[in-house]
Amino acid sequence: MGTRRQSRVHELAVLLLLALLASTLTQTAPPPAAAAEPRTIKVTTLGLCNEVYLPWAQEKGIFEKHGLKVETVRTAGGAAGVAAIVSGSADFSFTNGYTAIISYSQNFPVRFVAGAYETPLPPKPDAQGMIVKADSPYREAKDLVGKRVGVNELGGVNQIATSAWLRKNGIDPKSVKFVALPFPELVPALVQGRLDATQVPLQSIARQPPGTVRSLGDPFRLGLGKIVFAGYLTTKDFLEKNQPVVEAFQRALAESVKQVKDPVNADAQFAVAAKYCNQDTALLARMPQQEYEAFIDFETLKQMAETLVVEGPLQAAPNLEPFVPAFARKR
Repeated sequence: MGTRRQSRVHELAVLLLLALLASTLTQTAPPPAAAAEPRTIKVTTLGLCNEVYLPWAQEKGIFEKHGLKVETVRTAGGAAGVAAIVSGSADFSFTNGYTAIISYSQNFPVRFVAGAYETPLPPKPDAQGMIVKADSPYREAKDLVGKRVGVNELGGVNQIATSAWLRKNGIDPKSVKFVALPFPELVPALVQGRLDATQVPLQSIARQPPGTVRSLGDPFRLGLGKIVFAGYLTTKDFLEKNQPVVEAFQRALAESVKQVKDPVNADAQFAVAAKYCNQDTALLARMPQQEYEAFIDFETLKQMAETLVVEGPLQAAPNLEPFVPAFARKR
């Protein structure tokens, strides 16, 4: 009797265990955790055609792939971009390489965390130009002595390049009257006669009718040679508190640049760029392009710092080691 009772208890225990196991297996699985919302970051822009990798990454979902959502903040130049990140109105500043170095040397708490593009060198065609009206009598650097030369900001990369070009041609840059205007206004001001010459990306003249303007040459190639033309700054504080976000931004740019440089995307690239900078796609496709590069050539950057000593903005070249994180450097 006792044996039968023990057997029955054992049997019930087994049945209860099986029932419990069946119940567990048939329960509805908990819903998967919701995907994290992309981190919104604010990035300054000049609205240039050669910033195509930025809208490309937005349209192709590259930023979202890296957990980011980009909102752009329009500025007139690199210095304004630096002010934007230091004030907290933006997280990343699109800034030319020279303004970046100067800002760092002046103890602004900034870090150079991503590249954008470099000067294209021969055999690639010029991407920048010292532009004059087609019927202008100016033919060379010496003809600009005492004339009004437009740049997008005083002390910025375009003025530095023009100064180096003038100096190499035996002209004191102080003999030129530099006038600062936003990029979209420079070529119209030239055509209207308010400027005698202007230094701009050649893409900026795409809308001008043939025979309206011409170039005296590329001051970057002729004056400076290869430089880290532009890239992205953030503040030291933002980098320290958000390094995964900063690295994700750099990786997203690198992926976008790779796609933009792929010949298979040439037509699509110009369509995206034209929409971004309000240009005609077909005209833009015929204009020279910058050398896109999402990583920073550190050795070239150090040479640029030495140039700033020669041209006057700096008394001594700063130590750039803390300025450029390892993940952002070209290898």
